[in-house]
Amino acid sequence: DSKTFNFKTSTTFKSMELKFKLDEEFEEDTPDGRHVKAKVTLNGDTFESIQNATKDGQKSTKVTREFKGDEVIQTAQVIGSDLVCVQVFKK
Repeated sequence: DSKTFNFKTSTTFKSMELKFKLDEEFEEDTPDGRHVKAKVTLNGDTFESIQNATKDGQKSTKVTREFKGDEVIQTAQVIGSDLVCVQVFKK
């Protein structure tokens, strides 16, 4: 349906697939091994995912994926810190 999305990301180190429905909470295992409860919203051409850690001592994150031309700009931020990672992928 129009609210279901599937993101596939492949790098030389790891490949992953994320299937979700907009605005619905789901469980996710992140590439760094955390188990989180996530929810993805759409704002224009940008998908925003809030990943809330389910285990004490683990961090929650905010991940945005912005689609620009043939690129996807993914920004991950640890919630409550200044730690940010930006990755650029080609479609």
